[in-house]
Amino acid sequence: MKINKIRFFIKILAFLILVYGAYLGIRFRNFLPRATCTNSSNYSASCFLMPMQNLQFGLVNLNSIADGRSGIVSFPEYIHFLGKAWTYFLFFLGLLIFAVIFNKLWCGWACPFGIFQDSLSFIRNKIKIRELQLPDKIIERLSSGKYISFLLFYGLLLVALFGFRGNLTPLFCRLCPAKSFLCIFQGNLMNLSVGSPPGLIWSILTCALAGFVLIGAFYKERFFCYFCPTPVLLNLFGKLSFLRFSKNVHKCTSCGKCWHCCPMRIKEIYLQKKGKDALKENCILCLQCVKDCPKGALSIKYLGKELLTADQEENKTVK
Repeated sequence: MKINKIRFFIKILAFLILVYGAYLGIRFRNFLPRATCTNSSNYSASCFLMPMQNLQFGLVNLNSIADGRSGIVSFPEYIHFLGKAWTYFLFFLGLLIFAVIFNKLWCGWACPFGIFQDSLSFIRNKIKIRELQLPDKIIERLSSGKYISFLLFYGLLLVALFGFRGNLTPLFCRLCPAKSFLCIFQGNLMNLSVGSPPGLIWSILTCALAGFVLIGAFYKERFFCYFCPTPVLLNLFGKLSFLRFSKNVHKCTSCGKCWHCCPMRIKEIYLQKKGKDALKENCILCLQCVKDCPKGALSIKYLGKELLTADQEENKTVK
């Protein structure tokens, strides 16, 4: 069976389990790097930002109950804080284990919102609308979006640590477009509603951003992946992974096929002239380039053993 068909079936299975698995008692909680938003009525795995939210709210609670003159927090409240911190530690431990075992396969093979974007690209191809081709400079600027969203959320932790008092509802969670679309599949339309002030402003901003991402993902494959903060963490932990995406630069003839078939339009692999590691920061490990490489220069290895390389017989017409 060809790799794209295997990936298709795994994506469908992952979407069904992560979005509807809780109805069958399948729950992953915070172990996976990113899954269904907990605003859903029933979810199999919560968003990877949930431990950070819990920790932030714990810090806000501490600041609000601290002595106004000394800033000292009583013993029971510190226990509460440590409980939140322990949850946060377990999240990073789970993410580390996940990244070591699977690297960034999550992004290309299992992420529910990534699968949702792939479905939009499938519809666009079926009705024969051409994908929007963005210049390399624009793609580079879009790629910085993931770091902005990462700092937008994680920077709030520093604000909390330095004594912020008041409501610290995470901004990324309020604006995240994934919660607007994934919850719809469970019949939950609340994230698309426009409520009364102050919820009115957030509803308008969320709906506007969701519409922007929807249009972007329709015309540009995996558009939101340029803004998602998940790859920032996976890139960090992925350096320790058992799974490696490698390139034999001596076999490469610079035909450019890996670049043209890439949904993320990653040009660095095509231009790479030294080194073995071919996993770039925007890569979602869809493995399409490995399959299409006419010279077998790209391969996937696990613990040093090759799992997948190009079908050179299939690609032999490419010079």
